Amino acid sequence: MFIITVIEVLAYTMLDVLYDPELGVGGMIFVTAFTLIIMYPFFLGLYRYGFRKQNLT
Repeated sequence: MFIITVIEVLAYTMLDVLYDPELGVGGMIFVTAFTLIIMYPFFLGLYRYGFRKQNLT
């Protein structure tokens, strides 16, 4: 689920920016980086929930 969510967020952000011709390449980089920074806590929590270490005692 983690990998699918990361790909979905990146694809949605980039496609949304591509359809806005006013932003250009610099705007696309800024919006994508800003989205990743804002979504980092969500991604971190999802990663830790999905890939917990198994305690094999």
